[in-house]
Amino acid sequence: MYSTLVSDLHVRLPFDDFTMGVLRVLNVPPTQLHPNSWASLQAFRLVCRVFHLRPSPQVFLQYYCTHPGDLISWLSLVGQSHQCLLASYTQSFKRFKTSFFKVVIRSAGARYFYFENGEPKFSFYWTKHPTPYRVWPRASLTQEDLYMLSYLDQLPKKLSSKKIIGVFSSSRPRDDLFDIMAAVGPSSKEVFLELRRKKLEEKKRKGGESASHVPVEMTSQKGDLMPPAAAKKKSKRRDCTARPSTPRSSSPKKSRGTFSADGAADALSAMFDAQLKINQGIEVSLSSEEAEIVSAMRPEIVLYALNEFHARAMVMGRHLNIVLSQLPKTSKLAAEIESL
Repeated sequence: MYSTLVSDLHVRLPFDDFTMGVLRVLNVPPTQLHPNSWASLQAFRLVCRVFHLRPSPQVFLQYYCTHPGDLISWLSLVGQSHQCLLASYTQSFKRFKTSFFKVVIRSAGARYFYFENGEPKFSFYWTKHPTPYRVWPRASLTQEDLYMLSYLDQLPKKLSSKKIIGVFSSSRPRDDLFDIMAAVGPSSKEVFLELRRKKLEEKKRKGGESASHVPVEMTSQKGDLMPPAAAKKKSKRRDCTARPSTPRSSSPKKSRGTFSADGAADALSAMFDAQLKINQGIEVSLSSEEAEIVSAMRPEIVLYALNEFHARAMVMGRHLNIVLSQLPKTSKLAAEIESL
C-alpha cells in the first residue's frame, strides 16, 4: 500500500465492510485505486459516521463514474457533474508512488481479508478490467440506500474532501464538519436540525410511532420544552416517595427502566427544558433549537456522550486540584468549589 493512504488520508487496516465493498465492486486492489479517490471514500465515511448513517458502496458510487482506459493504470473516480457531494482532494496527487509498504497477512488476521470459503474479500493484485460505469443504476439500491441517498442529497454540495479528511484528527469532528458545511451552504445548525426533523418524521411513518415522538409541543412552547405527559410521570414518582414500605420505588433509574424502547426517546426529551438549573447558583440556558437537538438523540448516543463528558470532567478536575494545591491561599476558593 502507498504510505500516503495511511499518513495523509487516515486509511487503516483492516478495512471495514464499506471499503472492501467499494474495492470489490470496482474490481481493483487498494494500490490501483487513485489516492484522490481514496480521499473521497474516506470523506464519505466520515460524513456518514457524523450523521449516524451506515455507509453503502452503492450510495457512494452514485456520486461518481469511472472511465478505465485500455492500458492497466490507476482507477480514478470522476465526480458526477449534476450530483457532486465532495470536491476533489487535490488537482494533482504528487510523489505518492515512491513511498509504500507491504502488508503480510498472517493466519490470525486472515478472517479480515478472506471469506469463510477462502475467497479474498477484495482483489490483492492489479486487475486488467476495472469496473466501468457512467451512472450507477438506482434499481440496484435498497430501500435503506434510497433513504440514505435522499438524506445526503440535502447537504451542501462540493464539500472539501481535504478539510473533511482533516477532521479525522479532531477532538470535535461533528462541530468541525458543520463548520465546513456552513462555509459552503446554510448554517450547520439549520442543516442538522432539518435532517433530524425529517429523520423523526420518517421513523414515525415507518414504525407507526405515536405523535409524542415528533417535537410539536417542544416547538410550540417557547418557554417550556417538557411535554405534558412527561410531567405527569414526574408527579407520579413524587407520590411514590411517600410510601415507607417501598423505599426503592422513588429511584429514577428503576422508574425509567420500566419504559419500553419506544418510550426511551420521550423520557430523554423530558430531561431537557429551556432552562436547566444544576445545583444552587448554577443555571444552564438552552435555546429551543439546542434542546431539540439533544432530545432527538438516540439513548445510546446520549450515554456515549455522557461517558465522554464524565471522563473529561475527571481529567479537568484532577488538573484543577493540582493547580489549587500549588497556590498559597486557596482556602476560600476551595470552599466555594466544594459548596457547588
